[in-house]
This record gives sequence, structure tokens and C-alpha cells, in this order.
Amino acid sequence: AEYYRFKNTNLVSTAAQDYQAKSSSGFVQVGYALGDWIPFVRYEETDYDPKDEFFKALSNGKNYSKNIAGVRYELNSNAVLKAEFGQIKSRTAPGLEDSEDFRVQYAIRF
Repeated sequence: AEYYRFKNTNLVSTAAQDYQAKSSSGFVQVGYALGDWIPFVRYEETDYDPKDEFFKALSNGKNYSKNIAGVRYELNSNAVLKAEFGQIKSRTAPGLEDSEDFRVQYAIRF
């Protein structure tokens, strides 16, 4: 699990300097090892202040929640294969529609 709190002050625009934007983001994940397989579930959520100039400028700086279920397979001590399915729910975020995604990842470590 991870949780972040942001307090951003715009130091460039004098009109916005008096406002301190407060945003947060985080996730919690649970998995259970069954030999080389690790099924997992994760919940993510963002709560960005709409006046936060930093997050407003990002294409993915929108408020959302996401439920994810997946499985990770340990190929060997240096490589894993992961597949996950996610449902994204827009939370007061114009331009971000509710959606679903499926991702596959191959990761190696050196």
C-alpha cells in the first residue's frame, strides 16, 4: 500500500500564489503466493484538487478509482510475467470515461 498527499503552491502565477492545492493519491494491494503464481487484487484512487495547476496540466491528472484483479507468474528468479484486468471509474473528471483495460507485463531484473 502507498498513500501520497500533495500540497502544491504555484510560484509562477502571482494570481494563484495565495492558493495551496491539496491533492492525494494511493493504492492498496493484496496477493497470495501459490507456488510460482501470485493472484492479487488492488484498489487505486486519486483525489486531485481541480485548482492544482500541476495535475491540471497532465493528460492523466484526473480523479478516478480503479479496481484491479490479476495474476503474477515467477518465470525464474530474474523474470516475471504479469496479467491484470482493471475497471476505471471516473470521479468528477471531464474527459475521462469509465472504462476497462487488460494489461500484460514481462519484467526482468538485473
